Amino acid sequence: MAKDEMTGELKQASKNLTASFLCPGCDRPVHLRAGNIRMAYFAHRANEACETFSEGETSEHLRGKAQLQAWFTRQGGTAVLESPIRQLGQRPDILVNERLAVEFQCSPLSEERFNERVSGYHQGGYQQIWLLGRPYLPQPRLSISKISKFIIAHARFGVCQLYWQTETEKILVVFDIKQAPLLPIRYYQRQFDSWLQWRAWWLSGVEKPASVSLNQEAILRQRHALLLGLHHKATPMLRWQALCYQQQTHLLELPEWVYGGEFNDPCFINNELDWRIPLFLWWQAHPDATPRQQLISWGKRVLPRLRWLSNQKWQQTVWQQQQLRVRREAFFSDKHHESMVQWLHK
Repeated sequence: MAKDEMTGELKQASKNLTASFLCPGCDRPVHLRAGNIRMAYFAHRANEACETFSEGETSEHLRGKAQLQAWFTRQGGTAVLESPIRQLGQRPDILVNERLAVEFQCSPLSEERFNERVSGYHQGGYQQIWLLGRPYLPQPRLSISKISKFIIAHARFGVCQLYWQTETEKILVVFDIKQAPLLPIRYYQRQFDSWLQWRAWWLSGVEKPASVSLNQEAILRQRHALLLGLHHKATPMLRWQALCYQQQTHLLELPEWVYGGEFNDPCFINNELDWRIPLFLWWQAHPDATPRQQLISWGKRVLPRLRWLSNQKWQQTVWQQQQLRVRREAFFSDKHHESMVQWLHK
């Protein structure tokens, strides 16, 4: 995109343009490059620095920005393509009603650069929405590590992610994202034709997340994943098996609930079995541990092993404490204690 020097209008690069153009970030002249092989684009002069961020644009990104501008405009808002926010040194893909920064992300983005842009909008008092493109869609499975920077926490719909589909020109919401050790990510999805339709649903909370307990089929899939991992000598499996050997037991002999009996909100980069197994083995050696001793063991054996997701919106002490409390209370439940005692007396 570049700004027409005479009219100030933003234009998308194409072969039939003849006017003179300026960079929308630094207001310096840019040249149109429109050959027969590469997609048309605007470029600064050689060795000319531009302080405004710039990243390569795919055809999906270019098409999606134009669609989103028209989409927001049709619904009564003002939507400006790549409007520079000079005090922040940032240029959102679309600026809606002068206060909502919409980013359509189709290419890889470093955590450092993402955090800079999120912090900039926040400090400037701008609302922001990040819509992901095709490379981030489940193909065929959803990858938490790929979308971790962009996920949203919603009070009713749990962990969510927003997408823009250029083929249908609709917003796709992937919501109630849950994960359990050794199993594929579980989620629901829904499409919306308009911004108002999505906002009404987003604020209503009509749909409630389904039960998160693992059924028998999921438990069998976990066991199958363990068998395959041990057979192929997968590094995590060998690590967990070594811990079990030290307690004269086997990884496949542990009670089913140790592997995680529920789907939970994704919080960690590493596998939850990295803390569940050593914590169980400690409890096996101390079956009569008091709640205080359990809490101390949690601090020593669990907290050092946790690697939280990178998204800075999730790095909130209150949310982290809530997630840890839920997991600790579920692990040291009366039902699990009874199961552990029965397991010891086999």
